[in-house]
Amino acid sequence: MNLERTEFMFAPRLLTTSSEVQRAVSCVAVDRRGYVYAIQRGVPNPVIVADPSGKVVTSWGNGLFKIPHAVRIDPEGNVWTVDAESSILYKFTPAGRRLLEINVGGQPASDRPRRRPPGPGPPVVGHFWGTTDVAFGAGGHVFVSDGYANNRILEYDATGRRVKEWGTKGTGPGEFDLPHAIAAAPNGDLYIADRENGRIQWLKSDGAYQGKWDIGGRLFSVAVGRENDLYFTVGAKQALGYAEGWLVRMDLKSGRLLGYIEAPTHLLSIAPDGTLFVGAGDGTVQRYRPR
Repeated sequence: MNLERTEFMFAPRLLTTSSEVQRAVSCVAVDRRGYVYAIQRGVPNPVIVADPSGKVVTSWGNGLFKIPHAVRIDPEGNVWTVDAESSILYKFTPAGRRLLEINVGGQPASDRPRRRPPGPGPPVVGHFWGTTDVAFGAGGHVFVSDGYANNRILEYDATGRRVKEWGTKGTGPGEFDLPHAIAAAPNGDLYIADRENGRIQWLKSDGAYQGKWDIGGRLFSVAVGRENDLYFTVGAKQALGYAEGWLVRMDLKSGRLLGYIEAPTHLLSIAPDGTLFVGAGDGTVQRYRPR
């Protein structure tokens, strides 16, 4: 792909990783003003906001998060966050005033192996037992991927009332093995990064299965582009979530791959001007612009 990779520089700089706490940038979102919202782990205020020049203007979230996972901007410019351990979504104003809280619930009572890698050795055990991402539909409805234990998609109305849920663990149509990210197209269709199954699933907003693209590896993120295209991030099967992998562009109609570039893999977002952003495990934010 003909993209130029640069670092979006925060001033002051974001904290980087340490031996005690992984201060990774889990996700980045950009609003219509060009303000950049990063959600970071291991810091007092996980949501950090910078103006288009990179100057940090505010931060918030102290005490609200256990494992900050996603930050997204809805069509009205509100800021949504997703916590992977508590399974709580928050809706904020751009200044950080809390507007809504959705407690997804339904978490298992005890830790279980998240995945078992091939070959000898113990299973990989983790405590990310909750929600992973949020996307926005018509009429203020929101769609949530609840991936680390429940392998389901949920729909809520604008008041936070649960409308429906669907999905279960498996490899069949409409089944998931850790739905790690969700994106909504302008027509309302949903695209799910089915991480451990190594595929993208395409669904209608009511959950009706439409198709899939088998990619291989581990699918961490998916985002709908502005030119009838789809971007996703994929890593090697045994790679950690913040390892370098590939950012891939795909034609949305045919599924034909249009190009790829090396990139961090965790959660991808597309700014209103088409620039792509992804956070990295070293506490930086990477930006990809057309050359």
